[in-house]
Amino acid sequence: MDEAYKSFTALVVDDEPLARAHLAHLLREAGVGGVAQAASGAECLTRLSGAAPPNWVFLDIQMPGMDGLTTADAIREDLDLDIEAQAPAVVFVTGYDEYAVAAFERAAIDYLLKPVERARLAKTLRRLAAREPSEDAAAPTTPLTSLRKLPVRAGYSIHLVDIDDIVAAAAVDKHVDIITPTAALPSQYTLAQLEALLPEEQFSRVHDGWVVNLTRITQLHSLGSQLYQLSLKDYAAQVPVSRRRISALRARLGLE
Repeated sequence: MDEAYKSFTALVVDDEPLARAHLAHLLREAGVGGVAQAASGAECLTRLSGAAPPNWVFLDIQMPGMDGLTTADAIREDLDLDIEAQAPAVVFVTGYDEYAVAAFERAAIDYLLKPVERARLAKTLRRLAAREPSEDAAAPTTPLTSLRKLPVRAGYSIHLVDIDDIVAAAAVDKHVDIITPTAALPSQYTLAQLEALLPEEQFSRVHDGWVVNLTRITQLHSLGSQLYQLSLKDYAAQVPVSRRRISALRARLGLE
């Protein structure tokens, strides 16, 4: 049991009693402070309209009547909530991966495939906890799935970028660019959200303005006075490394 989740509450919404009870058990086992259940989208909305709505909603997509996608739309649009600050984080749960893009469009935090496994749920809980109560918590975070693609919105379209194709992410003015070998895509993410979403064994925050793909690093340059820069495959410019992050980076590269 992880004490880090003791202050959070969750609502499991699923019309299948066994699946609902299984996920609720895993959440309690992981240390989530309060776990409630709802058997339908309508019951979910009723519970969310109460005085103390949960922090997190685990929402089955395929339900009779009001399905999970419709329920998520209602959570974001119909409830008398301040979406920027009070709406609960949504995690979709389903037996199929065909709804991934629909989930992306609703800015869910994650997308879990049934049967939910403890190790996979643990990653989801870390992502959920990472967005609260930081100042980034209000911004919608889009999920990664086993498809290993990052959805990046561009107008009315969504680019699904292969994780391995991401060279780095860079803060530019008031947005973050996702840098690939062929383009720099303005994204809806913050760097803190990308840190939580991208595979931690593959990506690292090296500077307040940069997250890099460790597999793309080709050289680490010392400029003296504990100042360093990185050369990345398929990216022409140098990437700065902050003094306070250099030790962790060197360790991850096997240099310490």
